[in-house]
This record gives sequence, C-alpha cells and structure tokens, in this order.
Amino acid sequence: MMQCLKPNNASILELGLGENQITDHGATSLATAIGHKGCSLGSLDLGGNELGNAGAEDIAVALQKDDCSLNELDVGGNQIMDCGVQALGAALPNSSLLVLRMNGTDIVGQEKITNVGAKALATGLTESCHLKNLALSNNEIGDVGAKALAIAIAGAECSLKELDLSNNCITDTGAKAIAKTLTSEGCSLEELHLGGNQITDVGINALALSVKSNASIKIVDIDAHDDISDDARYNLKIAMIGRNAE
Repeated sequence: MMQCLKPNNASILELGLGENQITDHGATSLATAIGHKGCSLGSLDLGGNELGNAGAEDIAVALQKDDCSLNELDVGGNQIMDCGVQALGAALPNSSLLVLRMNGTDIVGQEKITNVGAKALATGLTESCHLKNLALSNNEIGDVGAKALAIAIAGAECSLKELDLSNNCITDTGAKAIAKTLTSEGCSLEELHLGGNQITDVGINALALSVKSNASIKIVDIDAHDDISDDARYNLKIAMIGRNAE
C-alpha cells in the first residue's frame, strides 16, 4: 500500500480504507506517505478502524508538512480520544484540510469526543483555518463544546460552511449559543445539523429567530424524533423558507 503512494504513483488521489482493522502502526506508515514530497493524495478514509491517539498524532504531524496535499480526512469510528483530537485540532491552521470527519458510532466501548476535544478543534478553527466541513456526530459533546465551536465559527478567520453536531449532548444552552453565532457578521455557515440532541422548543425558537438575520445559512437540520413541538418546528421551517426565499 505504501508503495502505491510514492511519487512514481502520484496519480492516486483518493484512498478508501474504511471499516478495516488498521491500527496506529498502519496509520503511522500512511502518515509518512502522505507527508512525502510527490504524494498527491487528496482524500483519505480511515473511518471505522482501530486507530488510537498515537495514529492521530502522527497524521496530525503529516498534515502540517508543506508537501501534504490532503484536503479530506475521515477518522471517525476509531479509538481516538480527546488528546488525539487535540493534536488534529492544533494541525488545522497549518494544513490544507477542507473536510474533517470524526463521527462516532453506537458501538459499546467506542471512544467519543467530549467538550475537551471540541474546544481543541474550535481553537484550530479560529487560526486562519481553511476547513469547510466538520462532522462530529455521535459523540459526547455538550454545551461547553458547542459554545466553543460557536465562538469559533463567528470569527472572521473561520471559513466553516457545514457543521454536524447531531446525536451529541447539547441542550438549549448550547443551541442558544449557536443561534447567537448565526447572527454574527463573521459567520459563513451554510449547513447546521443538530438532530438527536437534548434541545427543546426553547433552543429551536432561538435558532428560528437567528436564521432570519443570517446571510449564508441554507439548512438547519433537526431530527424528526427529537422532543420538539410542532409549533417550534413550524417556526423554524417558516424562518428557513423566508431566509431561502431572499
């Protein structure tokens, strides 16, 4: 596999290795390859493997190398804990990544990203980061992490267009923080996914009010099974229809 990524095989642009049994050892080898001059790999899917913090840290180092051309990375569904997420967050400003997927799973014992990891990613987003799409569904991010991400995407240095926080532990407090961000002139978010959290009518109504003054938002997704009244859903739907009709 590593031979295929060497300069004489630079035509490989996408590599899908999801749902295998790749460990930190394999991740380290891949990291060496993608940081090598001449490797033109743009997309790497390592989701659903057995990567841990060490593998994430090695990939983070590779992402910051001048010769790394990777712009899409999926490392969701692994065994990466917050310290591994912190390494990836720190690498964001110095990388060419446009898409980062770190979705969790429903597997018992699977490591999840918490507020600590979310705050680390938020820090990376505030430092001239190029990232456009951040997927963090099925984790254990709460209001503290949601607030940190909200502050980050409100900044002029953040160019994030799509944020997936579905199936986490966010309540109305986090939803209201995100809603406040949507009213910020610096926010360029176009898609927001919040289904499967602990958000009630209070949070949804706050989002409905905020999207009216947002120039970029096109989609605010809430799961059909959430404990949200029909009235709140209607308020958000009407707000989005009015927004998208402009």
